[in-house]
Amino acid sequence: KLMETAGKFVEDDSLEDDALTLIKEKGIGTPATRTNIVQSIVQREYITIEKNLVYLTSKGRSFMEMVYNHPVASVELTGEFEMKLSQVEKGILPYDSFIKEFKTFTHSIMDTKDELLTNIKNLSQQTGFQNVDEVGSCPVCKSSVIESAKTVHCINNKKSCDFMIWKEFRGITIKPRQIKALLAGKTVLIESIPPKQADKKPYDMILQLKENKLDARFATIDDHSIGQCPKCRASVIENEKFYGCSNWKSGCSFRLNKVFLQQSISVTQMKKLLKNGKTDVIKGFVGSKGSFDTALAYDPVNNRYTFLKN
Repeated sequence: KLMETAGKFVEDDSLEDDALTLIKEKGIGTPATRTNIVQSIVQREYITIEKNLVYLTSKGRSFMEMVYNHPVASVELTGEFEMKLSQVEKGILPYDSFIKEFKTFTHSIMDTKDELLTNIKNLSQQTGFQNVDEVGSCPVCKSSVIESAKTVHCINNKKSCDFMIWKEFRGITIKPRQIKALLAGKTVLIESIPPKQADKKPYDMILQLKENKLDARFATIDDHSIGQCPKCRASVIENEKFYGCSNWKSGCSFRLNKVFLQQSISVTQMKKLLKNGKTDVIKGFVGSKGSFDTALAYDPVNNRYTFLKN
C-alpha cells in the first residue's frame, strides 16, 4: 500500500519534474509487481513483518546505506522510466530508442560493480550484511530456508521457527542437492560411508525428514532399487558390471550387462526399460556390420537385450 501511495510524499514544489508528477499519480511499481517485490525483500531479511507491521532490519539498513547515493535507488529515476514507458505506449518515444537507453543505463550500473563490492565488504564487517540464497521451503512454517556456514535453517530461526539441519551429520557432509531433496520430502541415499572402525565395511545410509527432524537408517536392497524385475517383480539393483534381480538367491535369473555391443547402458536408460519396456534410442552400438543406433527392450525368453523395431 505504501508503494501504491508513495506519490503523496512528493512535495508539490517538485512537480515541475514530469517524472515526479508520474510518481505522484501512480506510485511505485504496479499491482502485478508490488507483492513479489515485498516478498523478495522479506526473504532477503531486509525487512520483517509481524502482526501486519513492517520493521526494517539492520541488514536492510545496511543495504539502504550501500545504495543510498546510487542511481538505481533514485525515485526520480523510477519516475523517469515510468514516464518513458508511457511515451512508448503512446507512440511518442520509439521502442528501440527506449531499449537502447535502458541498456546504456544497465551498463553504467555494472561499471560501479567494484565500488558496490567495496561497500558490501565494509558493511559486512560492521553489520553482518550478506546475500541470502533460498534453498527450499521450511516444512514447519513454509517460509524460506537459507544456508549458513554450518547449517541450513528457516529464515525465521531464533524468532518463531526452530527448523534447522546441520550440514555435517554423523561424519558426512550433506550436499546442497541432497538438502534440497530432503526439503522437497524425498529420501536421500548416501553411499559408501567410511566406517568408524577399520575392520568394518563401508555402508549406505538413507536420510529423510521425520517430524521435521533429520532421520537416518541403514539402506536396504529396496532403497537401491532402480525398478521392478520383469520376471518376479522384486527389486532390480545395480552391480559393478550388470543390472540384476535382488531375488537371485531364490532363483530369479534376470540379469543384463551394463555394457552391450561396446556401448554403456546408463542407469537412467535401464530405469526406462524396466518402467516402460524400452530405452530411448541409444547411439554408438558396434555390430558385425559397423556402428548403429537403436532403442533396446528386454527378451524374457532368452534373458537378454533385444533391438526394438521402429
